[in-house]
Amino acid sequence: MKKILLVDDERSILLLVESFLTSMGYEVVSFQSSQQAAWYLDEKSVDLVLTDFSMPGISGAVLAKLAKKREIPVIIMTGKPWDLPANHLADKIINKPFDLSNLAQTIADLIDFEIGGKNEI
Repeated sequence: MKKILLVDDERSILLLVESFLTSMGYEVVSFQSSQQAAWYLDEKSVDLVLTDFSMPGISGAVLAKLAKKREIPVIIMTGKPWDLPANHLADKIINKPFDLSNLAQTIADLIDFEIGGKNEI
């Protein structure tokens, strides 16, 4: 089972995305605190980081840099794409609001799963 580190300071988004990804068969570790997520990322193994960009404390950019040092794919979610620095921080940027099926396909593309058919998760 692939493990996703999910980080968003907005509880409603966190709960919705966590529930959706869990229903898709992923193991999801979620944090509202980017500081806790950074600690987890430093201590534990994950297959993908899905993080909000604008958060209090440590930004999604810092989490992305930590993940990239460990060669972990990163998806940044943002409601303000114009605030993003160079997009080399993420493998994919998703603008909020987003469609959950598109998020699922993006994740599948990054961690080598196909949605539907023989490789259904």
